[in-house]
Amino acid sequence: RLAATASATQVLGPGALLSASLSGSGSRGYLGNPYKATSVIFAAPGGGDGVRDGDLRALLEQRPGRRRQWGADGKLVLQQGSSGAAWHIGLGASGDDWGVRARRAELEWWLPLAGDALFSARLRGYSQQAARFYVPYLVSRQAYRQISIGPDGQFVLTGYDPALLPTHFSSDTRLGAYGVLTAGLGWTARLGRGAQLDVSIDASLQSGRYAWGGNGDGRYADVRYRVIQASLKIDLEPRAGRSP
Repeated sequence: RLAATASATQVLGPGALLSASLSGSGSRGYLGNPYKATSVIFAAPGGGDGVRDGDLRALLEQRPGRRRQWGADGKLVLQQGSSGAAWHIGLGASGDDWGVRARRAELEWWLPLAGDALFSARLRGYSQQAARFYVPYLVSRQAYRQISIGPDGQFVLTGYDPALLPTHFSSDTRLGAYGVLTAGLGWTARLGRGAQLDVSIDASLQSGRYAWGGNGDGRYADVRYRVIQASLKIDLEPRAGRSP
């Protein structure tokens, strides 16, 4: 895997900072997930839609062996006068040669509090298109397994023909079309010499309704989740003028 990143930062004036970055990477080899399977419905040719009367099986996903990715990000920081509060406004776009195209936007507000504490509130939005080979499930017009009688009168077991399946397919939702809306709060405080406590809570809604350009998965794939995090950082390095 090869990757490269270029970034630049420019001070626009008192209390204003702009940063931007470009990135690109290329990967080659086995890029699938050995634990991801796709639901394949084997149905008789010409028999209905195949969904209700087919033979449901799970086959390991098949991804391309090469992937090129790119990304562009920008952030504008604006400080609010003498209060020390600041707005962080971020925009980004990314894509790859699998057909995934994504956009993101982020708005975050930081407010200094007494005792070197910091409060933050944020809103984030993310939306992407699906990879060209993404499918929630596949319908293949062939039998998964057939039993026939050979010329010698013995039973012959014939499996499905992989050539009748698409070359690449995956039902990994991370490659699907969806969007995510997130709102969160954070708090950081210094507890003493060398100790810092960080607490945050984020609530998110992931839905195909927010997919860039539409055609996202149905309501069955909607996910609501909350993430609560707390971390305690302790600096164990001795301070100047003090013995370890």
